[in-house]
Amino acid sequence: QQQQQQQQQQQQQQQQQTYVPPKGPAPPKLDAKFEDHALYQIKSSVLKEMESMVNEGMEVAKRKKALRFLQLRWHPDKNPEKKDMATAVFQFLQKGKSLLNLK
Repeated sequence: QQQQQQQQQQQQQQQQQTYVPPKGPAPPKLDAKFEDHALYQIKSSVLKEMESMVNEGMEVAKRKKALRFLQLRWHPDKNPEKKDMATAVFQFLQKGKSLLNLK
């Protein structure tokens, strides 16, 4: 039983060592529009949420469900009044699939 626990600890340590967090979105310039600052905040928030799912060791099925929820929430067709922002966040989510180790 101790060997199993040691093996599990070693596997967890290896997983933590191989995980490299992605670069976040580039911060907007100081003279950027309000929308650019808002988009940066949204992307940063989404990135933190995705990283926390991985760090907490959430099951793959739950990560997929959470990603699907975010994709539906930020789909451009669901947000016609802020289509540009929704498109940018939706594309960011598409790139974030690799972060969640879903592949």
